[in-house]
Parts: sequence; C-alpha cells; structure tokens
Amino acid sequence: MGLIVNRRSDVPVSHALSELDPETAGKHDLYFGGPVEPGRVMYVHKGEMVAPDIGIIDQVNWGADYERLKKLVNVHHPDSLRIFFGYAGWGPGQLEFELSLGDWQLVPAHAEHIFSERPADLWKLLNNFKRGLITMNRRWGSRNDV
Repeated sequence: MGLIVNRRSDVPVSHALSELDPETAGKHDLYFGGPVEPGRVMYVHKGEMVAPDIGIIDQVNWGADYERLKKLVNVHHPDSLRIFFGYAGWGPGQLEFELSLGDWQLVPAHAEHIFSERPADLWKLLNNFKRGLITMNRRWGSRNDV
C-alpha cells in the first residue's frame, strides 16, 4: 500500500471528520491518499512513534487509528501531520510488474517531501531529481540546478 502525498483535497478536514473540534481541524488539510477505500482515513506524522502507529522512515510514522488521530490533530501543527482519505494498493506481484515496465520511478523518501508546503510541485521536483536535472540536499528547500 502507499499514499499519494501531493494531492490536497478541497474538502476541509472539519467537514470530512465532523467529530473533531472544528477550529483545530480547520488548521489541517485533507489529502487524497488513493482510490482504494476512499472512506478510510489514515495519517502520517513527524515525531516519536507511539503504538498503534508504525514507523515508516526516520521520525515519520503512519497510522489509521481514528482515536489516535483525534489526539494528534490537537497537538500537531499542520507541517507535521498529514491526513489522508483512501490509499493506493496493488495485488500480489502487481507493483513489481509495473516497476519492470517503468511505470514508476523510485527516489529516496524524506520527511521534507511528505510534509512539503508545496505538494503540487513535488512530482515535478522529484522527476527532475531522478532525471539528474537538479541535485537535492536532504532539505526539501535546498536544491541546486545542474
């Protein structure tokens, strides 16, 4: 499974998740995570991993526990919490097959990409990085044209 991290939704978090405090939830954006189970809510956040969340890369954790999300919304700034509806998924061997066809490009994952303030620019930036048109330091904002 995976999450599309660069598609911000037009639906406010406070409308999609009405149980959350509207003022607090209104500070966060809702992202389209993928076409599978569009009613399912998931999140990623920066910080220390706390069960039932799962660590995915250094200091970035994934979860789908709604009770935990309600707590995270109250303590996390929008630059350290992303809320998604739906996810991307593949059947057995499907992703490997798509990779062999060149349908996907792999680049190293960094928290700066996941929590980018400019998610709409992420696809172009990472494609240019993969093609060698730009070099990137670990920080999302630090890039040099080649």
